[in-house]
Amino acid sequence: YSTLLRVDQRNRGYMDKLTSALFLLCLDQHMPSTLEETGKVLLHADGRNRWFDKSIQLIVCQNGKAGINMEHSAFDGHTALRYAEDMFNYSVRTRCDSPSSWSAYNQTHSNPIPPAVHKLNFILNPTIKSDIDLATVEFNKLAGSCNTSILHFITYSKAFLIKHKLSPDAFVQMCFQLAYYRLMGTVGSTYESAMTKKYYHGRTECMRSLMIEGLDFLKVITDPSSTALDQRSALRTATTAHGNKVKLAKNGEGVDRHLYGLYNLAKQQQKRLAGYKIPEIFEDVAYARMRYDFMSTSNCGGYALSSFGFGPVVPEGFGIGYILKDKCMHFHITNYDAQKTKQFSMLLERTLAELGELVMNGTPVRATTHDGEKAKL
Repeated sequence: YSTLLRVDQRNRGYMDKLTSALFLLCLDQHMPSTLEETGKVLLHADGRNRWFDKSIQLIVCQNGKAGINMEHSAFDGHTALRYAEDMFNYSVRTRCDSPSSWSAYNQTHSNPIPPAVHKLNFILNPTIKSDIDLATVEFNKLAGSCNTSILHFITYSKAFLIKHKLSPDAFVQMCFQLAYYRLMGTVGSTYESAMTKKYYHGRTECMRSLMIEGLDFLKVITDPSSTALDQRSALRTATTAHGNKVKLAKNGEGVDRHLYGLYNLAKQQQKRLAGYKIPEIFEDVAYARMRYDFMSTSNCGGYALSSFGFGPVVPEGFGIGYILKDKCMHFHITNYDAQKTKQFSMLLERTLAELGELVMNGTPVRATTHDGEKAKL
């Protein structure tokens, strides 16, 4: 970056235009035909037509598929969701039949003038071109290793769970835990984003959805002697505990963000003060395990989105974006292992179906920690 600015003064002006823009519009040659293909294009594509430092990139493919790539540091998913809903509402009100049709635009604007487009001709030297080639190789390696699976579940939905007095989000989180337990034969720390927007400048708190009550639920569900009554009771206890913990997080009574802030302050102190020791809590293996997110999950849905997802946050982890609607539940699953990505998706679908039968008809679930071996492709 610094080399680019030094090569030619014009490059600095071009970069100022990029960095000061409210958003970028990426017009792609890709023509994805499925949600999985579209998800990959929106998440990373080949990197050539993106500026990933930009908070908002509007991506429009050649076949009309469109979406948003969001850089997370400036704001959170629900801010982008509001933006998407505003765009969706506007597009419904001012629908154009074709790209050349300005009839709808004419109805709301007098003397419309198409925006001027100017090409930014960056000045590159051999060093920068070589760096671009190296970055392309590394990007392709990373993007190529990220696998995506889409699960669109329609057997039942949010309305069904509310009817049975179960929190839809808590229920789905328990499904994630059981699917992971069936696949991996163990459990792992799980991150769920909880909004704190009730507060001025509030953003999110981390809700750790792997709890004692959740572990008890897994033990009951995988116990071959457990009855439907046992399983229903364990499920309700786990979902209630999850819901209570979410309320604490949303009310600013979580600990994850607070501890992480203190940890970073301690790291800064260590750099400034000779002999400064990091507090023992941050050196404890339990803290490291808590923050290693084998499953990073987020619920960010609305009528303007058909899918929502992100990549894993640790090498062997899963990234799970989900949307819970009245008539369907949608899951965008990523992992760096192609087989595990598909296996987890299959086991999640099976878990959703079986727990639905447990809730609706009292059919006990017969799950084991060896189910992953049976979910071979």
